[in-house]
Amino acid sequence: MQQKTQKHFVIGLGSATLDHLQVIDAFPAPNTKNSASKVDVQGGGSGMTALVTLSRLRVKTGAISCVGDDFIGKEIVRDLKSHGVDTRGVQIKKGGTSPLSSVIVSEHEHRTIISNYQLESAMKPATLPKSWFQKAHILHLDGHFTEAALAACRLAKEHGVLISLDASHYYPGIKKILPLVDILITSEHFPQNLGIRGSAEKAVCIMHDRFQPLVTMVTVGKRGVYYYDGKKVKRMPIFNVPVVDTTGAGDVFHGAFLYGFLQKWPLERSIRFAVAASSIKVGSLGPRRGIPTLEEVRRFLEKRKSVQSSER
Repeated sequence: MQQKTQKHFVIGLGSATLDHLQVIDAFPAPNTKNSASKVDVQGGGSGMTALVTLSRLRVKTGAISCVGDDFIGKEIVRDLKSHGVDTRGVQIKKGGTSPLSSVIVSEHEHRTIISNYQLESAMKPATLPKSWFQKAHILHLDGHFTEAALAACRLAKEHGVLISLDASHYYPGIKKILPLVDILITSEHFPQNLGIRGSAEKAVCIMHDRFQPLVTMVTVGKRGVYYYDGKKVKRMPIFNVPVVDTTGAGDVFHGAFLYGFLQKWPLERSIRFAVAASSIKVGSLGPRRGIPTLEEVRRFLEKRKSVQSSER
């Protein structure tokens, strides 16, 4: 096994989209015309937004995804490059339709996302950038492109690369990936697809025992995060902050957690850091615009610490 370089490198394999965001007062009724108070277009996709977060936190990143050769695909690649993400692993499907997400954001903290994923079977495992795995520290997956993801997992295991999975949604073939995962973070509803019933605390225990990852977590929205600390399940609450849009908040959480993990921080510190980064993100519209820098997360946490001290 080749010795890893000291500088961290994270590979992300997953969806890369272009998000068209519109903010409205309330969700519209059928067959009506409505006006948006805000409109924006940003890059998106769970795995890619996690990579952009790591890039903002000064970690070297490389993207593996698949887009079409249309203008949407060109913009997706341009956006990733603008955030410092290496896009040489992004495959271009000739004549393919790139993923476009329509995101409707209510001013009352609700959202609806409509996406197209027509290229799920278009990614060719044989063209994965194998040399990346010789120097990578983590492979981060979001459940998309499961055939290619399995091939990437085999390369990761061969080269001693840890595997992280954002299991926010259940995709065909994801059960084959779960036993290979080292860092497993799921949404609250995901364990139900595995036949796990009951509370999030129970789900954390069952998934940890079943798959034996290094880290097991379940995110539960406004209630925070449940995680297994090696002895028991604990909960990390979220910060009370004004919310503009939650799009991408979970993706930012994943990227920020991986940053703390790479620093070899204690688990609780890494999760708190990730919650802070996600809390900053929800103050802005869209998945990318509110992603914080390392200094911004530090200032956020220092401010909360001083407030807590003054309240004692």
